[in-house]
Amino acid sequence: MASIMQPRNHTATNAVSLPALPPAHNSLAALSSSLHKELADAGIDSEHISIAHITSLLKQYTAGDYVPYAQHDPSKPYTRSLLDDGNGFFNLMVLVWTPGGASPVHDHAGSHCLMKVLDGELAETLYSVPQPADDERVDSGNEDACSSSSSSNGGDEGGHGMRVRRLGRLATGDVAYIHDRIGLHKIANPSTSKPAVSLHLYTPPFEFCRTYNETTGEARASGRCTFFRNFSKRGTDCIVAALGGGNGNSNGNGNGGKPEMVIEERVAEAAVVAAGTAEACGV
Repeated sequence: MASIMQPRNHTATNAVSLPALPPAHNSLAALSSSLHKELADAGIDSEHISIAHITSLLKQYTAGDYVPYAQHDPSKPYTRSLLDDGNGFFNLMVLVWTPGGASPVHDHAGSHCLMKVLDGELAETLYSVPQPADDERVDSGNEDACSSSSSSNGGDEGGHGMRVRRLGRLATGDVAYIHDRIGLHKIANPSTSKPAVSLHLYTPPFEFCRTYNETTGEARASGRCTFFRNFSKRGTDCIVAALGGGNGNSNGNGNGGKPEMVIEERVAEAAVVAAGTAEACGV
């Protein structure tokens, strides 16, 4: 378990050119604040919400202050650390991908998912949603349903299989969007030597998803989505205070935004998922 990334400035070769943000506004705290303004009322399905605008907010975030939150367990394909629970309207999280690590094929339970690569490179495989037979049922699953690599062995032979629609690579700085109306996907770290880090936004947040067997197309309900670390116990204030922004005490639990307290508070307040528990959801 370690925080493995060092802050670096990256420019994706195919990134949209955007005006540079002033340093004070190019931070996780500022991004979180902007997301609350955009999503706090009704989520990204609202008519006044633009996915393109949310994408631009993620693209403009280029700071390295995610590094303390990039917690890594090399025994797992990937680890998920929650940054902000969005007061129930969204989840913002950092994922660290072990070299060669991959998610299973999965859906997003009807939520909108936006993902930005913060460091390294990720490979995305997009699939069509398989059509189950009339008598096919979704397995009940368990908390290890999403913990394995992309092979997703098991399931009934002679199933419908998975149809690959697109293979893509996401470089540092790239932002991708997916919804169940688009299809299912699998994310993998193609590097065999270097971890990758990504920032994910889900709205509305979800606790359960379905994973799919690549060979048979059989669906399986995941266990409850869990987090390797949870830095959102106080919502936005947890991020704002830890990063030294604002007074951090709007609900009486802030640290006053004192930078010297960052690491100590982060360790003390992180909600640690039981050691050895595998990731329980897709990404």
